[in-house]
This record gives sequence, C-alpha cells and structure tokens, in this order.
Amino acid sequence: MQCPVCGHPNPEAARFCMSCGAALVGGKICARCFMLLPLEARYCFHCGAFQGEPLRAGSAVASLQGMPAVAAAATAGVMTVAAASVTSALPSVRPLEALRGDLRRYLPAMLYEPLERRPKARDIAAVQEHLDALLTTVKTYLPRPVVLAPQPAGEPAGGMQQGVFLFGDVSGFTPLSERLKPLGQEGAERITDIINRLFSQLVGLLFAHGGTLLKFGGDALLGLFPAENGAELAAGVLRAAQAALEMQAVMEREEFASIDALGETRALKIKCGISAGPYFAAHIGTPPQPERGDFGSMAYVTTGHTVNLAEESEGHANPGEVALTAAAAALVAGQLRVAPVTKIPDPDFLRVLEVSGTLPEVASAALPPKPPEGEPLAQITYLVERLNRLTPYLSAELLNRIALNPRDARIAPDHRPVTVMFVN
Repeated sequence: MQCPVCGHPNPEAARFCMSCGAALVGGKICARCFMLLPLEARYCFHCGAFQGEPLRAGSAVASLQGMPAVAAAATAGVMTVAAASVTSALPSVRPLEALRGDLRRYLPAMLYEPLERRPKARDIAAVQEHLDALLTTVKTYLPRPVVLAPQPAGEPAGGMQQGVFLFGDVSGFTPLSERLKPLGQEGAERITDIINRLFSQLVGLLFAHGGTLLKFGGDALLGLFPAENGAELAAGVLRAAQAALEMQAVMEREEFASIDALGETRALKIKCGISAGPYFAAHIGTPPQPERGDFGSMAYVTTGHTVNLAEESEGHANPGEVALTAAAAALVAGQLRVAPVTKIPDPDFLRVLEVSGTLPEVASAALPPKPPEGEPLAQITYLVERLNRLTPYLSAELLNRIALNPRDARIAPDHRPVTVMFVN
C-alpha cells in the first residue's frame, strides 16, 4: 500500500505509513489500546474503552485517510493519553482463590500466609493497605505515559505523538566514583547519596515545569514535555529551556560544585539538549508465561528523529550549557535569548542564554485516581489489576525489593563486576 502523503511503499496490512506515520486507512484510534475502530464506534471492541459520541459524516475529523498521524491526533484527539484511560469504578470482585497467584508476588510472607487459611477482616485490610502502598511506589518508577495508559504484557501498541525532549547528561561522576572506590562500601554509599540528592533536584525541576521523566541512562536523563498542538509544542520549548537553565543553577551549588573526595575537590556539571517535533511512542514486550513463573515484560520506547536530535543538541553543548535545535528555537522566536554553539559550530543548533518570554502556566498533571471507595475485596481486585498492568514495566528484581516494604523502599548501593552490551 503506497502512502498518499510521502509515496513510501508499505505492507498491505499496514495502518500507518512506516516512513512518515500518516494514516493509511480511515477510522479513529482508541486512546487506551490504539485499536483502529470504525468512525461510528462508541466503545472499543478490543479493550471496551468509551470513545465518545459517534462522528457524523462530513465532520472535520470524519476520516483520517491520508492525514499525517500527528496532525490527525491534534485535530481529532486520538492517540492522546488521558486520565480517563484508567477506570474510576471498582471492578467486579474476584475471589481470593483466583487472586492468590498474583498476591504471592506482591505480598511478604507474613501477609500472604493468612490468605491460605481463613483470613480475618484485619488480614484483608492489611493486604489492601499494603497493595495500595505498593501501587503508589511502583508508579514513582514509571514515566507518566505508562502510568496513565499501561498495555497488557505482550500486547504491543504505538502511535505518532509530538512533544519536546530534554536530554541532560551529568559529567564528573565517573572520576568521582573512581576516586572514592578505595573506600569500598562507604564510597558506594557516598556516591549514591550524591546521585540521589542531585537527581531529586533535577527531576523536581523537570516536573515543576510540566515535564515527565522517561528514563535514566547512567548519569543522564531524558525528559518529555508532551504536546497536542502547535501552541503546546511552543510552550513546551519554553518550559524545557527554563528547566534546563535552572538545572545549570543547581550544579553551581557548593554541594555539587565543590565535592571533597579523599583530599581532592571534584565538581559535577550538566549539559542539556532540547528538540521539538513528532516522535513514535510504543509499548513493546513479551507475553506472560505463568507456567514458567514469567509474568511478561514491557517497555515504553520513544524513538525517531526528534528524539535523536535531543541527544545531538546535547552533543553541541559544553558542560554548563544548554543547546537546542534551530527548528525548536524558531517555534518561540523572540522569546529566547540565544547564541551560536561553540563546541561544534553548526547553524542547526543554538545555545540558550535566557528565557525572555513569559512562561506558560503549567497545568496540573491528571494522574489515575486512588482506588474508589468500596468493599475491601473489590479494592484488592482493583489494586491487583492495576499492578498486573504496571509491574511488567519493572524488572523482577526491583519489584521483589520494593514489594517487601513499599513504604520504605531502599536499594543498597554496591560495586559489582559486570559485563555491559550496548545495542544501538
């Protein structure tokens, strides 16, 4: 099937162009599971999510045929993650016997064992309280798009989105950790304390300006400012630039600019890169195989030219600088004070010196609600179903650690001999 937008040849079964992302067939897309639906559908026949009133023929969004996916999403509101992706009603109660296989993964022995007998009301209440705390902690390890609309393990989904990426890379940790390595466990704990304090402040700035943390990569972070239209994209550029400049200010504080390391003074620096535009977001993973004790694994992946440009921008910045693409700067012309990059001179990238425009107000993030009020077994069913959707995005080792005491999840630092393989 040839794309009517860019002419790229696609497989006959393709719903979207593999080159430009344009929709190849008519219809609308479920915001929860990304199933392609007829225009008149009010409910998704795959996941059951409500789709709103049926579209009338001749309306502005009556067909996505030939429309670029990003533009279609901005116009029709499809493929937009919303808090409505998570049900606000309690599900039908599942008996404890049917939940035990899942509960064994989420409960310490002292809470699980009473369920094997005849649990009392206080046992059920303790389980509900533990699962609630575990869900709260699990969500802190996951990016907002996953928390809002997780996919069932092994069921891939994806689509074109648009947004602003902020890539920040901290330099100085490697020589600092090598310097403190002779201290053994004490050195590892000190490095962990510095990392925790630094990234708590950096991520706090990202959140305060409306961004979400997608992932850490060693001593680097990747943040996203989602957008549904051109105005939000421009606002995201301003917020990302301001967040990056404030991150630079954090690095100037004495606790990070003058670190005593066995008699030597070390400093940490960060350089940031910003890009804006369309990207492909996908939930990918493997299905569960309960007979093998495998509950499946999932990952949220963002890829495409815009993502790559954020890293390229960071590569054009010196430690202590913020760089962005010239295309992103053009979206907010006159609202940023910029200068040419000096590390690798390139007209396609600029240095951010100051945000001179008024920062748009950050809307409060709509996150899934706490379990609705109801009987304890209904809440336990709800919590188990939410955890079953979210925990495949975590490593099994991490889940085992935080499930023991979710209110005080601590992971002891240590030095380990490892072999690393990087695949690009």
